Amino acid sequence: MRLGLVYTQRHPELSPEGAAPDLWDDADTPDTVAGFVDVLSELGHTVTARVDTAVAPLSAYDSLRACDLALSLAVGWRGQDREAQVPAMLEALGVPYLGSPPLAVALCLDKAACKRMLASVRVPTPAFALGRAPTGARFPLFVKPSREGSSKGVTPGSRVADPAELAAAVARVEAAYAQPALVERYVPGREVCTAILGDRFLPVLEVGMPPRGFGTASDKEDLWQSLPVTCPAPLPPSVARRLEALTRRACGVLGVRHMARLDFRWDGTGSPQLIDVNPLPTLRQGGSYFERMAAAAGLDYCALWAALLEAAASPPRA
Repeated sequence: MRLGLVYTQRHPELSPEGAAPDLWDDADTPDTVAGFVDVLSELGHTVTARVDTAVAPLSAYDSLRACDLALSLAVGWRGQDREAQVPAMLEALGVPYLGSPPLAVALCLDKAACKRMLASVRVPTPAFALGRAPTGARFPLFVKPSREGSSKGVTPGSRVADPAELAAAVARVEAAYAQPALVERYVPGREVCTAILGDRFLPVLEVGMPPRGFGTASDKEDLWQSLPVTCPAPLPPSVARRLEALTRRACGVLGVRHMARLDFRWDGTGSPQLIDVNPLPTLRQGGSYFERMAAAAGLDYCALWAALLEAAASPPRA
């Protein structure tokens, strides 16, 4: 196939004055992009168009019209719905693409909107509010940006124990990220990730937490050392089945397709609580939970990409 690769590469030189230091943390590095091209070539495909959304002019998108399939991997870097910009553009151009449609991506990036959708289909998620403590919630609470991924804005001070700490954390997030702070009930216990790959549910992965009980953005700088993983996660079969049911229900109501990674917290009792839905999981070879889960399902990196392309080429389910 002739493929179009659409991505957002890191360009810290473009950062506006006063931007958060982790502005580009969820964007790709040049070696990551080169790795995508290499694995697609190994599968016999040709990347005939490459668009770096951070710097490409609007005219560059026209090159995608000649592609059989576009790979919508861009996270963007400006705008409230930055991750939805590329799938919306591809739909306007009439180009088929790998990835979730614009509404699904926008909903997942906006954590408050996402949680409201999840609650509508009874997917458990921690109680939340924007900029204040959720009604009736007790401390500790957890504070993070409401429209970011890759643990942006998550620091050791994100878990707060009293009103003074809450006010300080909310002020920090809102000043640094120019968006509302999401305040939710802190869920202690185990952190597990689920994933869909096409119609397939991948083995559940558990992330080992540092002593503070949660990971931060800086922990991801040396991912496997600070946040070791186990896959498949050692879970009771009933919990694994529950996670699959919740994952499929969440992806269904949000409209997520082809690929996604979901993060849950489970304290050992009751139902796992869904923390985040990521329809653009990291696919960087050697640095991806998604890759680890695919490997546990018997798929090496090439087979993972072959499965992604197959999912994108399959007709949507009725």
